[in-house]
Amino acid sequence: MKYFTLFIVLLHLAAFGQQESRPADKVHLRFSAGLSVPVLDYSSNDLSKSCFTQPGMALTGIFDWRMYRQISLGIEASLFQHPVNVSSLGAAKVLNDPFLQDLYIRSDPYRLVGLFPRISYVFLLRKEVRLSVNGAVGPMWSRTPYQLYKPEYFLAGPPYYEITESRDLSLAYGLGVDAAFYVHPYLSFLLSVDAKETRAAFGFLTASGTRTDHRRISMFNISAGLYLTLY
Repeated sequence: MKYFTLFIVLLHLAAFGQQESRPADKVHLRFSAGLSVPVLDYSSNDLSKSCFTQPGMALTGIFDWRMYRQISLGIEASLFQHPVNVSSLGAAKVLNDPFLQDLYIRSDPYRLVGLFPRISYVFLLRKEVRLSVNGAVGPMWSRTPYQLYKPEYFLAGPPYYEITESRDLSLAYGLGVDAAFYVHPYLSFLLSVDAKETRAAFGFLTASGTRTDHRRISMFNISAGLYLTLY
């Protein structure tokens, strides 16, 4: 944190130590990190259609170019990670199996990686504040967690079993709003809010063959970061 503060102080000194110049304001680079909140089926506690996920992290990088007046085109790369609520998952499995007395679960998080072409429309609310509304569509790579189960049965049963990860590539889309607060001609602070959704199909090998779990993955993301004007 102290290095980030030092970077901002040096940037201000450089700004006031020389004549301020304005960039063309056409090419931008954004970095942000924040909270990703699963919603709808993705976060609910239904064994047949949900994932029992909890709020996790979101990391995003965006490169965009102002194509015409207030319209910008860009590319967004995002990483999302959502831990599993193993308490709720274990309780749901115990209720669903009359022979299961208790269940211990160890689980990795769900991990999602997206690459989204995007279009934005920019509003200049004030000289120091820029608001943009954006839409994005692109591929998302989804990975289910590796999970280790240690059950306790009323009668005989296996001491443990595992569910290995499964991956899927699907089309995702999202809508969002960004607010950039001017600090320097080449630097602004960024606040972002967006929602993203995709529908994934995860395949698993079972004793009776291949099973496919269809999951609706929806999330609401809130993040903060830096908005850099490169040109």
